[in-house]
Amino acid sequence: MNFEEISFFVISAIILGSAIQVLRSDEIIHSVMWLALAFIGVSALFILLNAEYLAIVQILIYAGAVTILILFAVMLTKRQIIERKGGGE
Repeated sequence: MNFEEISFFVISAIILGSAIQVLRSDEIIHSVMWLALAFIGVSALFILLNAEYLAIVQILIYAGAVTILILFAVMLTKRQIIERKGGGE
C-alpha cells in the first residue's frame, strides 16, 4: 500500500466517523461541528484526486457558508427549554 491509499482510508474513516457522530449527537451545535468535519474530509479527498478547485469550493461553500448558516439559524431561533420534573409531581 502506498501513501495515497493509506491516506484515502484514513480520510474515509474520518468522514464516516464524523457522519455517524452527526446522527448520534444530542446537541445540534455538536452535530453542525461534526458535519463541518465531514465537509473538510470530503475536500481532503478532492485534494487526493488532484481537484484543488473543488476542494477550495467545498471548504468555502459547504464547510464555511452552510455551516455558519446552520449555526446562525440555530442560535437565533428560540429554543424551548424542557425541564423534567422528578417523581410523582
